[in-house]
Amino acid sequence: YSNDGKYFASGGFDGKVFLFDGNTSDLIGEFGSPAHKGGVYGVAWKPDGSQLLTASGDKTCRLWDVETRELVVEFPMGSTVDDQQVSCLWQGEHLLSVSLSGFITYLDPSSPTKPLRIIKGHNKPITAMTLSDDHSVIYTASHDGAVTNWNSGNGSNDRVGGIGHGNQVNGVKSNGDFVYTCGIDDSLKQISLEANVYTGVDLKLPCQPRGMDILKEEKIAIVGCVKEIVVVQDDRKASSLPINYEASCVSINADTREVAIGDDDHKIHLYSLDANAQLELKAELEHLGAITDCAYSPDKKYLVACDSNRKVVLYGVDEYKPAHNKE
Repeated sequence: YSNDGKYFASGGFDGKVFLFDGNTSDLIGEFGSPAHKGGVYGVAWKPDGSQLLTASGDKTCRLWDVETRELVVEFPMGSTVDDQQVSCLWQGEHLLSVSLSGFITYLDPSSPTKPLRIIKGHNKPITAMTLSDDHSVIYTASHDGAVTNWNSGNGSNDRVGGIGHGNQVNGVKSNGDFVYTCGIDDSLKQISLEANVYTGVDLKLPCQPRGMDILKEEKIAIVGCVKEIVVVQDDRKASSLPINYEASCVSINADTREVAIGDDDHKIHLYSLDANAQLELKAELEHLGAITDCAYSPDKKYLVACDSNRKVVLYGVDEYKPAHNKE
C-alpha cells in the first residue's frame, strides 16, 4: 500500500506489476508490459506516493511514475546470478535494493549505473574475524568463503578480491601489511591490506584447518588442523606435529612463546615454540566440554578459554591455574 492508502501495487513471478485502488481493490492498470523480464521480488513506494520502485530477478531495479505507469529510470545491477535483486525499500530519501549476494545498494536516480553506496556484507554465517594491526580495519569471513573489510571508523566496506577459498574460512589473522586466512579447502592464503586482494600466496595444508594465530614479530603462523599442527614461517611450512585430537582454536603468547591449542576432547594443550619453529608439549588443561575458543590477553598475563558447556575459565600464565570463573 502507498502511505496514504490510496493505492496498492503487486508484483509477481511473471514479471508483471499491477496498480490497484486502495479502497475498492479495483484494478487501475499495469506498469510496463511487463514491468520486468524476470520475477518481481520487491515493490516500494515513494513516501508521497508519486513513484514506485521495483526489484527483479532480471538483475535490474526500475523506477516508475505512478500516474502514467511509465518507466522513469532503470538501474542495471550486474550480470551474474548473485546480482538478482530480491528486495527493495524506499526509506525517506534513500532507495535501497538487496541482491541475492546479500549486498545492499543505495540507488541514485540521477546516475543509475553508479550507486551512491554498496554495503558488501555477508548472507552466510560469519565464521572468523580479525582487526588490522592498527585497528583501523575489521576483516570478516563467512561460510561461503567471502571476506569483507570494514573501516572501523565510518563503517564503509568492500569485498576482498582475487582467488580466495571458495568455501568456509575457519581462521583469519592480520600481520603487518597482510591478512592470512585458512579454510576448509585445506589451504592458507594471504591478502594484501593495501590492494584488498588475495596475493597468490597459497600454502597447501596436510588436513583441514580449524584455527590459527600469528607470532607477528617473527612472521610465524601456527595452524591447528584436525590431525596436525602446522608451523608456517615466511609463507612456507617450517614444521608440523602430528596430534591425536582435533584442534579447534589456537592462541600464541608472544612474550613466553607458548602456544595454547584447544580441542574437541575437553582439553587445552600447551606447547612451547623453540627458535627452530618446533613445538614441544608442556602441559594439558582439562575442561568439562569441548574447547570452542581460547585467547591470551593483550598483556600476555592471562589465558582465557571457553567450552561447549558455556563455561569461561581465566588462567594466570605463571602456573596456569584458574584465576576467575564465570558460568
